Amino acid sequence: MKTNVVMDVSNLFRMSFHAHSKEQDDILLAMANKSFMDSINKHARESKCDEVVLAFDGSRNWRKALTRRAADEGNDDCVTFKKYKGQRRDKLTEKELEKLERFDEHVVEFREMIREYTGLLVLHHERLEADDLIGGFVSSRRNEKHLIISADRDYLQLMKFPGVTQLDPKTGKKLSLIDYDNDPEYFMFQKCIRGDAGDNVMSAYPRIRETKIKAAYEDDFERNNIMQHKFDVAYLHPKSGDALVKSFVTSEVFEENEMLMDLTKQPEIIQDMIQSAIENALATRGTYHMVKFLRYCNRMDFQHLIQNIQNYNKLLKGPSLTV
Repeated sequence: MKTNVVMDVSNLFRMSFHAHSKEQDDILLAMANKSFMDSINKHARESKCDEVVLAFDGSRNWRKALTRRAADEGNDDCVTFKKYKGQRRDKLTEKELEKLERFDEHVVEFREMIREYTGLLVLHHERLEADDLIGGFVSSRRNEKHLIISADRDYLQLMKFPGVTQLDPKTGKKLSLIDYDNDPEYFMFQKCIRGDAGDNVMSAYPRIRETKIKAAYEDDFERNNIMQHKFDVAYLHPKSGDALVKSFVTSEVFEENEMLMDLTKQPEIIQDMIQSAIENALATRGTYHMVKFLRYCNRMDFQHLIQNIQNYNKLLKGPSLTV
């Protein structure tokens, strides 16, 4: 059975940025690249994998576009008024935001270098998140093993597919669903009820007890009862700043949360986009070109990679990586 190491590169680079954000730009970039390259090399070697798959976030996230348009224009694209991940950068100072934007530009350059000058499989589409691409890759290859490298617990839902495991790169430990009865479907049901404050996704039933969620998951009658629940939420109008109150029905918010968070329930047009992006990545896979790779490293002054290139050659050639 083929084994893949699947990495949420955007998640890994963000972790590195926040861990070393006080460093100067050149030092920050060098540390981030060293950490990333060492990480993929380590996991490819230890898992004896056949393929390393690198997934990157796009810059025109379809979830952000959809929810922001609905919130700003008041149209019917979304039930709620929440802008997806709308508060992520609000706490950054102007200087910190500029630094992050420069870092993001480097990640784009790094992505294109990896795509053109190595044999690694790079998944990317401007309108998709790494989550979408990883979900699509895993779900379309259910007869293969997948080791997902990411601290993002949203990937636990993909354990409903055989052969999927997830490793937290911060701890080096595998993540589990033990708190959800080892049931990925229950994990997703609870998540869609509770929402996700970190991603600015609203709860479909504020302040509901876990016992009630579990009862609804296990019993259709209980599920029907909570789905009919109605509640009000106070919020500020995005343009006028006026204090408003909006009424919601749990079933409608739950369905929207599924669309935003379940990696198998995106709109059909997005699912088609995911499969097209994966097919395109496979069709346009690059070839390892050590000279051009080293030229890039020299320009960026990545001395660690230059001095230890022999340690990465096997990885950068691409499949098969099995040793």
